[in-house]
Amino acid sequence: MRPAVATVLSTRAWEPAFVRLARSSALARVVGRAWEADTIDAVAPEVVVVGAETGWLGRGIVDAWQRSGRSVMGVHGSEVERRALVRVGVDQVAGDDDVEHLLLAACRAAIPPAPAAPLIVVSGPRGATGKSTVALAIARALPGATLVDGDPDPNLGPLLGLPPGPDHDELARALTGTSTVPGIHTAAGTRVLAPLGQLPDTVVSCLRAQGPVVLDRGPFPSTRLPRSASHTVFVVEATAVGLVRAAGALRQWEGTPPTIVLNRVPGDRRASVRACRAATGLEPGAVIPESDRPLTAADAALCGFVP
Repeated sequence: MRPAVATVLSTRAWEPAFVRLARSSALARVVGRAWEADTIDAVAPEVVVVGAETGWLGRGIVDAWQRSGRSVMGVHGSEVERRALVRVGVDQVAGDDDVEHLLLAACRAAIPPAPAAPLIVVSGPRGATGKSTVALAIARALPGATLVDGDPDPNLGPLLGLPPGPDHDELARALTGTSTVPGIHTAAGTRVLAPLGQLPDTVVSCLRAQGPVVLDRGPFPSTRLPRSASHTVFVVEATAVGLVRAAGALRQWEGTPPTIVLNRVPGDRRASVRACRAATGLEPGAVIPESDRPLTAADAALCGFVP
């Protein structure tokens, strides 16, 4: 079977020549050509081919690719570049002067992908539906899980009393030199990463190598949901406004339907479930009653929850 290969785009001649030869020879499937590390995860290759000239290439990123079961081939144009690739831990190195050899080596480098730990993405329509509380409760129910705030308007840090940061640039710089993700705290009985602003997708890959990840992604459809998610949870508030917003958002949904968590359900549970089914076309996977202690109610409803 032809291995799935992704290349990191380069201004050097080897990369387009490699892609042309792979496509004309049918020895490998080129599933992606990316400028950034984050894009590699979306195409899920078996082999990543990257040049030593790539400025953001570092040990942390290479380690994240390898831990997700991918082989990494580094391409060099000099002895200095070869030594640099060895230092960051690539699986193989090859010169950029023989594209045929490079393609054959990439085909031999393919290894069966290792199963990644689950990535549970929590989203919902706009408004305070309780997305962060549900994400926290799911993370607390999963042994070894890391809760990550991936909302463009982060609120997990203030909610849990955590110090601000790190930001996107700090996370990216850290992964250039190590596979350790900075800024992880223990709060509310689970590991929490609450960065400021945009979250690099590569960070999630690093964390999945250590255990399950619960990603609080914020409102849909205003935020992009990662295609690498194992499960998606959609939090719907059991009010007339909440159901209308949920129905509108889900009309734009593509792919596998999410698991509905119906939140803040008043006394008549059956009526709320019927209303949710009518509005969304989906049966709730969990129902959280209205409570003045929302996290306690969510913990009870989501204990042992499997999306």
